[in-house]
Amino acid sequence: MYGTAAAIHLEGANLQSTHLEGVNFGFAHLENANLMDAHLEGTFLCGTHLERATLQGAHLDGALLIDAYLKHAFLNFAHLEEANLGGAHMENALLQCAYLNRAALRYSYLAGSVFYEDHLEGADLEGAHLEGASLLRAHLEGANLCEAHLEGTDIRYAHLEGSIPRDAQRDSKTGQEERKTG
Repeated sequence: MYGTAAAIHLEGANLQSTHLEGVNFGFAHLENANLMDAHLEGTFLCGTHLERATLQGAHLDGALLIDAYLKHAFLNFAHLEEANLGGAHMENALLQCAYLNRAALRYSYLAGSVFYEDHLEGADLEGAHLEGASLLRAHLEGANLCEAHLEGTDIRYAHLEGSIPRDAQRDSKTGQEERKTG
């Protein structure tokens, strides 16, 4: 059960190292907030505005960030394992050395973001917009990249063993996986 914090405005708030596990921050305004090292495990952050927020080292394992706004957010060393970021707007976010193992990032907007040496093992990036993003040295073992938009994405030295390639798609008539050719 989530505590309530709906329709709150905490723009620029200093919440560094706070324990806010399971709190409902749905649709809240936390732009430019300092959430460095905050404990937000299992927190409800759907539709929340976290533009330019500092979430370095934050613990967001299992958090719900569906359709959240994290443009230009700082998430270096953040823990987002098994978090749901489906449809999140994370353009130009910094996620260096972050942990996103088994995170759901389906159809999220990640263009221009930096995932340097991130752990994305088993992450679901189906249909994600990664245009111009950097996945340099990222760990994508077992990740789902079906229909991901990778134009201009830097994947040099990325670990892609066992990942589902971006050109794999489901046939709309049969539902079977097939690969694009040409």
